[in-house]
Amino acid sequence: MDISVQHSSLLLRDHDSSFWENMLRRRNQYSFYQTPQWSEILTRVLPDCTPEHRYFTFSDGSEAILPLFASKKLLFTRKSDSLPWNTYGGLIGDAAISIHHLYAAARHLVSLRKPVFDVILNPFDPLNLVHCKSYPSFRIFKNTTRILPLDRPFERIWEERFHKGTRRDIRQTRNKGVITRWNNRPDGVETIKRLYRHACDEWQGTSTYPLSFFDALTEVPGDLVRIWIAEHDHRPVAGAVVAYGKGEVQYMAAARDSGVSKINASKLLLSDIIEDAGERGFASLNFGASAGLKGVDHLKEVFGGEETAYLKIRFLHPLVRFLPRQ
Repeated sequence: MDISVQHSSLLLRDHDSSFWENMLRRRNQYSFYQTPQWSEILTRVLPDCTPEHRYFTFSDGSEAILPLFASKKLLFTRKSDSLPWNTYGGLIGDAAISIHHLYAAARHLVSLRKPVFDVILNPFDPLNLVHCKSYPSFRIFKNTTRILPLDRPFERIWEERFHKGTRRDIRQTRNKGVITRWNNRPDGVETIKRLYRHACDEWQGTSTYPLSFFDALTEVPGDLVRIWIAEHDHRPVAGAVVAYGKGEVQYMAAARDSGVSKINASKLLLSDIIEDAGERGFASLNFGASAGLKGVDHLKEVFGGEETAYLKIRFLHPLVRFLPRQ
């Protein structure tokens, strides 16, 4: 299908956020990562990345928004990302948007000054796992995450999805008096920062969030992002940051106090997050990538998360396609 870009313009940060949200309302489902609120967070915490979100109209009459950030590369070049930190981006439009529209947008965007365009597709995006070989200029990288369906009452998820040992650990943790709640106030932010800072000491060599990311959460409404904390004897022992899109819940970041690991507070916290999401009507919880940490991946597995594939697509300017594959 021969699709071309008819018009492209930058989105003005203050003026067009409502326009962006109207585009999202056309979709049946989307991730928090695809919202203007997430892009606002990235803008505040990534000073080396410049927001360059674009609005497109195409030759078939379709229109879409592409969240986009430009970052500096070598030799005075810049790279376009949708979106940084390996979070889900892509074209936000109606059901007519296809891989052909993405190709047209990518071809329109790249230049010798910006020779690389990367997009990571939401696992639920209709473009995910489509046949891309018709465009050999796309380099395709396959990744996996774990996703838990929330299409049944929590009691059934508990019995059918959670491993037997996980259910036992959660009961024992609750019997020890561990309680969970969400708290987006400044004291909640400081708590998750403290837990996360200690956890990062154990995750040497693993990519982590900067602490400024947590500070930015105080300006996000609780219906979009929640900081969850587990406490034992009034002491915070585990925490998690959870983001809510439309139909999708994203488990973004988590940490625990390694000094009380035997309490299994992380399991109780995750169970309560899952129950809360189901009660609020969400269809799925995305556990996210495990960054090569076997213990993290095991936690997602024992909660019944299903391994699900998603794509990273890279488009290169014709003059730099000799660059080695990553």
